[in-house]
Amino acid sequence: MRKCFKVSLVILILLLFFVSCKKQHELKEFSNPSFKYDEPSSLKREFGLALLAGLTESKLLRTIIKEEAIKMFNGDYDVLFYTIADLKIENNKSVYDFLSGKFNSEKRLTQILEAFPTLTIFVPSLPENTFSAQRWNITTEIPAVAIRTNNSNEIPLIDNTGKEVVLKTDKVPAFPVVVIKENERLISNKYNDLFDRYKTRIVYNKRSVKIRFWDDAFDCIKNDGAALRKAYTMDSKIVDAYNIYNTADGWQRDYIYYDIQPASTSGSFKYDFQEHITDFKMLGDGKAALNLIADQTGDPKSQAGTGGYTLIPWTDGFFEFKIKLSVSSSNPVTSEVVKGVSVHPSLLFDVPYLFIAEPWRGGPMWLRDERKPILLRTTNISIPLINWDLSMYSSTMKISFEEVDLTTTTINTTSRTDKFAINFEISSGSLLKAGLKFGLGGESSKIRTIQTSFTQGNDVLGDALINFGDKVIISTGTDLSGNYFNTRSYSTGWCEFSVEPKRVQ
Repeated sequence: MRKCFKVSLVILILLLFFVSCKKQHELKEFSNPSFKYDEPSSLKREFGLALLAGLTESKLLRTIIKEEAIKMFNGDYDVLFYTIADLKIENNKSVYDFLSGKFNSEKRLTQILEAFPTLTIFVPSLPENTFSAQRWNITTEIPAVAIRTNNSNEIPLIDNTGKEVVLKTDKVPAFPVVVIKENERLISNKYNDLFDRYKTRIVYNKRSVKIRFWDDAFDCIKNDGAALRKAYTMDSKIVDAYNIYNTADGWQRDYIYYDIQPASTSGSFKYDFQEHITDFKMLGDGKAALNLIADQTGDPKSQAGTGGYTLIPWTDGFFEFKIKLSVSSSNPVTSEVVKGVSVHPSLLFDVPYLFIAEPWRGGPMWLRDERKPILLRTTNISIPLINWDLSMYSSTMKISFEEVDLTTTTINTTSRTDKFAINFEISSGSLLKAGLKFGLGGESSKIRTIQTSFTQGNDVLGDALINFGDKVIISTGTDLSGNYFNTRSYSTGWCEFSVEPKRVQ
């Protein structure tokens, strides 16, 4: 808690120093007369106004943002401002110097970036191909600028005439627009106490600022999208494990990892398989599930203020999910395993839209069609976890899910009692698991210290326990496409997923 307080205090001091005496900015024109920017969001608004002026004047700036967005350096159409700050535009000016001149004070841009090191320009892909990074005509299209605020799910937009409006959460523009936001896939040394613990690639290291990915899953250089998998054929050994233990008493993973079966009750550990998270799906009412993870304020109470509107996540591209594996090991102190994965909203939700006519800018918008339900979809992911060796790990693991909105993280330390298998023996120089399940030796309980992470503001989706003895395949069948296998699924209440051993060598 002390670390979290330290970070909050630093940010508060910065904001009090950098923000002008006027505490809130009211919009010139608005659809919601009660809307006001909070202090952090007003800094993004200032940057948005400067960026809009720059986009209006500079075709090269529009070109840079379009081209950098298409690169998808973090798996989404994001442009980290610091990475384009030193690029040259007209009159051989850097982007940084060019935009600095759009503020009342040349130091203002420096101050804003001090408060938001991962400040990002996002180019959204709008419904029915009405706008995207690929379709952006930089010669004729000067986009409006939208602001992701800290205090509301409604979206303020500013066009190149200075007109400002607020879009309700169920509306999506059908005209060119870019979004100012913080980057949920990156962390900075400025406000993350755990920065040096990560071994991910550093994408920026200048001006005393370091920025890196919090997980390799978002790094386009290290990850080719393999985490989102195509349908695959169930490994024959897992099928054999199902057939062996479909009627006999025993664990499928005993055969998968140790070659243990009723006729051969001892075996050494094989590293051919590794546990993976697969088949992810949100649960419950589609609108409620979408509202939960599309919430951008970090405050669950904000959902009550949407007036029944659906939160459409057009300002944030792909969802970022944090997956945390907590499993005790033979070490007295164990750190959790943290993984990340990005999933496009269309792979989780089927949202029906309607065209509506909007007087602003004379163009249409998209409106969520409230007459039809939002349908939930299952998406195939493949997130590697551990080689589940019972001589090293407890027989139960806990998996937690979060949708990432913020990346300032602190560490909590807790103690718990876990079960460990003790039916291991050394034979001919090899460590063998002796007996089905826990064998004749039974199990032992040990107190272990677990270090877990906490990120204030993320949307927590709950957790579930997975046991080594849980079945991997629970049933089989045949359809027009051939044989299929139903794997066990786990529910956190908000989401459902499967855990399967997959062959890795």
